[in-house]
Amino acid sequence: MKRRPMGIETEYSLTAVRTKNNKNRFSSMVKVDMYFFKPVHQIISLADDGCPPAVKKLFLMGDAGKDFWLGSTGGALYLDAGNVEYATPECCSVEQLVRADKGGERVINLLREAIEPVLRSQNPQFKTLVIAKNNSDAVRGKSKKIHFRGSHENYETRYDLTIHQKHPLFFEALISLLVSRQLLAGGGGLVNLDGLGWQYVISPRALMRQPFVYWHGEMSGHPSIDFKNEREDCPQGRTRLHLSLGDPNMLPQALRLRVTLMHVFLSLFEKGPVGSSLPLLEDPYDALRTFSLDPSLGAKTVVKGRGQWCMREVLLEWLEILRKFYEGETTDTSDKIRGTLRHAHNLIRTGTDPEAYANDTDWSLKRLLLDNYCRKERSDYSDFRARMFDFAYHDISPVGIYNMWQARLGGRDPFSDEEMREVLWEHRAAPRAELRKRHITALVRSGLSGYYDWGLFSVKGRSIPVSSSLRGSHKLVARDIKRLKRLQGDLG
Repeated sequence: MKRRPMGIETEYSLTAVRTKNNKNRFSSMVKVDMYFFKPVHQIISLADDGCPPAVKKLFLMGDAGKDFWLGSTGGALYLDAGNVEYATPECCSVEQLVRADKGGERVINLLREAIEPVLRSQNPQFKTLVIAKNNSDAVRGKSKKIHFRGSHENYETRYDLTIHQKHPLFFEALISLLVSRQLLAGGGGLVNLDGLGWQYVISPRALMRQPFVYWHGEMSGHPSIDFKNEREDCPQGRTRLHLSLGDPNMLPQALRLRVTLMHVFLSLFEKGPVGSSLPLLEDPYDALRTFSLDPSLGAKTVVKGRGQWCMREVLLEWLEILRKFYEGETTDTSDKIRGTLRHAHNLIRTGTDPEAYANDTDWSLKRLLLDNYCRKERSDYSDFRARMFDFAYHDISPVGIYNMWQARLGGRDPFSDEEMREVLWEHRAAPRAELRKRHITALVRSGLSGYYDWGLFSVKGRSIPVSSSLRGSHKLVARDIKRLKRLQGDLG
């Protein structure tokens, strides 16, 4: 099995805390460009003695109000529909991707610490920024519409799998896996539902009514399953599968389980042929919602030709199929993947109690912590304090609920500071990301200013191509820098 380029895009919510009449005021509808991107640009534009050394080492370059590329990692940080979004660089293994995702938290938290003094100097009432790895409804008291975006996955896969007429089974199977996978990958959260009030659900993202794929046609909006046919970025016969059904994960183990299942599933269909005895869902939309609304794990749905199954039973069947397929694989990461599949199988097989998942899944851990808090405070889910607790679980600062819980266990997260330094400043990613890092770092060090987009560099209204990801080399990067310097000089 070949290594698979993969990446994660995670949306972060930004809440400004101000003091008024000696009380904290929370505003989650702030202008993200004003409170984040412009101050970051202001920081990196300072003279050498004004920009914090750690920020300088990120080699940030981009537009003042929207986007930044990171020369240190090859990742991207940008404004997307009112959210701060971080895209990891392309990674070649599950472990690489899990570390890169946690590295994104460190990048954003580092920038938050750098820009808060700037914001305080501009507004005496400003106190702090709360940046949460969860674009949640928790602080929108009366909202009826689910405002929850989440975490998007990208996997390189075979181009012909995107043709529905050729592989209808692939899409049915993929939807079945995604619907049941929330048992391991769900982020958990409180949502305000008509007629039910505030409820705790396994995956808030699952409640956003959107099409799985384009051809269903009965709903508008972006599909949960999409293919980005960027032929210039993928080798012949390959494409990028884009999944937008996931919740952000604070627990590295939850992301590890989520990505491992997808990687092995895609490998199963790429290798083919696949047997017909798969747990396909009669009504996947109903199953997605039904499963998410029942954290007690007892709800059932119809599996085609096989009767009523609960989410555990559907996912357990998938794990048995994936474990059997992967048993004979021999790669440098196969032992870790087999271990992850074995652990997931044992967890699902024995995990009849929702609390049994607390060490591995965000939805179970957060529910356990939230329920303990509500008992202590004698409150319920409708209490604003409970909703703020839900929100604060995803706060990426040291005072966030998840990070404080980790600190009590003896460590902020399972990765050492040395590993995080490697992720932030010495990350070894897929070749495409390595070349992007090389370009951006060289541009920043050369003092070139402008907007970088993969394949193009824009300066003063003109865009010129730079070396392709598939053809780049040190020599071509040096050539690009010379051309861009000449262009900038000509434009004055």
